This record gives sequence, C-alpha cells and structure tokens, in this order.
Amino acid sequence: MVVYHQVEEFITANSLFSPHEKLLVAVSGGADSLCLLDCLTHADHPVVIAHFDHQLRDESTREAERVRAMAVSRGCDFILGMGKDYGLHAPVAGIEDAARTARYSFLAEAALSSGCRTIVAGHHADDQVETILMHLLRGAGVEGLSGMRPLRPLHELFPEAWAEGLLLARPLLSIRRQEILDHCQERGLEPIVDPSNEDVSFLRNRIRHELLPLLDTYQENVRAALLRTGEIMRAIDHFLEDELQTRWLDVVDIRENSFWINPDVFASMPEALQYRLSRRVLDQCCRTDGDIDFSAVTRLRIVLLRGEPARCSLPCGLDVRKVGDRFCVAHRGEPIMLHGFPSLDVDRRSVNVPGETGLSATWQIEAAVVPVSEHTFEDLIPASDSEVIVVDQDQLDGPLVVRCWEQGDRFQPFGLEGGTQKVGDFFTNEGIPREARSRWPLLFSGNTLLWVIGRRRAEAARLRKNSQHAIVIRLIRSPGGGE
Repeated sequence: MVVYHQVEEFITANSLFSPHEKLLVAVSGGADSLCLLDCLTHADHPVVIAHFDHQLRDESTREAERVRAMAVSRGCDFILGMGKDYGLHAPVAGIEDAARTARYSFLAEAALSSGCRTIVAGHHADDQVETILMHLLRGAGVEGLSGMRPLRPLHELFPEAWAEGLLLARPLLSIRRQEILDHCQERGLEPIVDPSNEDVSFLRNRIRHELLPLLDTYQENVRAALLRTGEIMRAIDHFLEDELQTRWLDVVDIRENSFWINPDVFASMPEALQYRLSRRVLDQCCRTDGDIDFSAVTRLRIVLLRGEPARCSLPCGLDVRKVGDRFCVAHRGEPIMLHGFPSLDVDRRSVNVPGETGLSATWQIEAAVVPVSEHTFEDLIPASDSEVIVVDQDQLDGPLVVRCWEQGDRFQPFGLEGGTQKVGDFFTNEGIPREARSRWPLLFSGNTLLWVIGRRRAEAARLRKNSQHAIVIRLIRSPGGGE
C-alpha cells in the first residue's frame, strides 16, 4: 500500500530510528494511532503498545480495553496508564495542557520500564498544519512556524527529569488525515471516535473545523502551502540554531545557577540571533518549552543592548542585572557565584587540618601544620595576605571553620591599629560587588574572624615569635575552575 511505502521512506529520510530498535507506540485507538501501529508492525518494527486512559469520559475504560485486546491480537506487549495516577482530574483549568503533560509523563515512564528509547506518536500532516496556524495566531517566530519536528528530544518539550534521554518520533508527518482514514478502511481497522475532537471550545478544534475550511475558500491547496511554509521555516530554524551554537560560548557563560552575558559580543550579533539567544536564556532559566512571552524576550534584548536599566525583573522570578562588564540573569534571591571572587556554596563548613577543604566548584583552601622550630620566623610570614595566611595553632579559640559573611561581622585588619571594622565596610572600601558578598567565605576560630579569605587577614591571625606550631592556609583555585 502507498501509506506503508511513504511512512518507511519518511522514517529513513529523517533517521527516526533503526529497523530493529524497540519502540514504544502511543496508541489512543483513534485512526491516527491505528494507522501508525499498522505501518510499524507491517514493517516488522518491534513495538510495545502504550495507552493512557485520561479518565475524563465515561467510555474511556471500554476504549482502553479495546486497545488492550488489539495489542493481544497482534502479539504486542501492552502498558496501561490511568489519569488518576498522574494527578489528572476533571474539571481542571487548562485541561488540555494538564492532560498532555500527564500523558507524556506516563509514556516516558512506560518507555523506560520497557527498555525503549524512542516514543512514537501518530501526529500527521493535518496536525502539522493546525500547529503552524496555532503558532501563527499566537505570534510565533521562525521556531514556532516550523511546526513539529519529525524527531525531537523529549526534554525539549518537557523540562522535567522524567523526559531526559528519551526521543519523540513522528513518522506520519507526511501523511494527510484523509489518507489515514482511507488506509484504516482498506485494512479493516476500526478506530475509536473521541467526541472531544469535535468540541470547538478547544483552539485546535476551532482551527480544524472553522478556520481551515474558511481558508480553503480563499486559496486552493492552502494546507499544502502552510506545510511548505513549515518546511522553509525549519530550514531557517536549523541554520539559526547552528549559528547560535557556534556563537553561544562567546556570549554566554553559565555559572552554577546563573547566566552571564557579554553585552559587547551580544550587540555584534545579527538581530535574529539576538532574539533567539534571549529566548534561549529565558527558556533555560525558566525551564519551559518556548512559552516565554515575546515581550519578556524583547525586554531582555533591549536591556542587553542599551545597558539599562542596570537591574530589571523578568518572568519566572528572574532578575537581570549589570555586574561589572557583564549582565547576569538569575532567579531572584539566589546567591550568585562570581568568577574571580572566592565563594562558599554552603553556609558553613569545617576546615580540614591538615588537608584540603572545598569552598565551591571553583575554590578551595589547603591547610598544613608546620613546627615553627624547623623554620626561621621570617620564612613563615606571607608576603601577601590575599592567598595565604599563617596562624598560631596554640592560640586558636576553637576548631577552624569557614562560613559565609553575615551582617554585623567585624574584624581588626592586620596592621590596623585601634578598634575593629565591619566586614561590610571593608567590602565597600575594597570595591567588592554586592553580588559577591553574600557567599564570601570567612575563616573563623570560634567566634574570632581570622581571614576575609582572598583579601585580608586579621590581627588575630598574627604569628608571634614564641609560637611553637603554625598552620599555613592557602587559597587555591580548583582545577577546571574557570578564569
């Protein structure tokens, strides 16, 4: 049959999966999924049938049993998922999105449990037309007007952990709905008819039953024209994506929980790439699949180009702020780890003496105990107190700990006579960016501050000529710790 040949050609042309790869096939029982299953089994692809009972209609249980019986008749393994087990209840605001997320969560779980890497769905050419029109009405760009891709990592659609490592394949994207119905009739397949597909309160159904028939009166073959537009947009989308990947590392530096953007390099990029990069940063920070409002993308782009305001709010609780010569995008209230400045990734940590103590992925300190009698006193005095200090082990108030700076912390800087100074004032005098202060590591013995690590030791860390044992502590940038 013609559909068999078309589907196999499409699978090969788009490298969807290998002939002997075990596939998880999503089968609702409708014409699309029955045609898909028939094509795959006809070509001897090994399949596992998965059916999700949304439990939103009274007849859904009977439909699930029909799909189970069909799986048994074809000798295929069958996995059933129930809506209640995935938090799906009716009525629910935004039921379409909730049902979609629940369904794919089940499919991902079923794929992993059955040893499948690829989930296969029955989206076809008419679905593609409707998708492109939906995106057009919502004001999409090149990526949205590309429509559905034949093969896509599932985590790009669902950023949750359950989607990692799985693929979504759509072998019927070149097949029209009428061709699918004709195929089912020729093969004696009896599809389940879902009455919700006629409900025009859903946007996709309104497009299918109202808008597309109207467009047909304006231009013959309008659906074919929209499919060609999708193909052209996909080619442009691939080009822009390749360009973005080439330039990404020159513009964006991802540091733990934040994105750092070089505005000068950003400004030199073509406008189309500026928009795409801005959206990608927001998508990755918010962990969405392209649902960021265009106004937020535009706002971020303008801030990066103009350098003002120095700080503004974005969706998903994000802030963009100017720090030095870079812009930082991060979740509001999240600590920011600045490269070039020591940072501590927990509130408090005990210091290993002797030994190494990690501060963060970028920084660590190393402590060694040295008998003073084996060295001249001057040999142990550091030339600088920024990267190494020496303390009298016998005069410590307690075990050494390192903790983050807190408001009210005070110390007497080494060599400063009379009184103490607030660490906050010291940071200000030193020109330490505010974003670096909250995670700045301080070395304490008991309640005594010995060292603003990487900047200034305290008088309390002074080594005396009668000292017997010294602890030498060095600040070290961890291997692979960046600039």
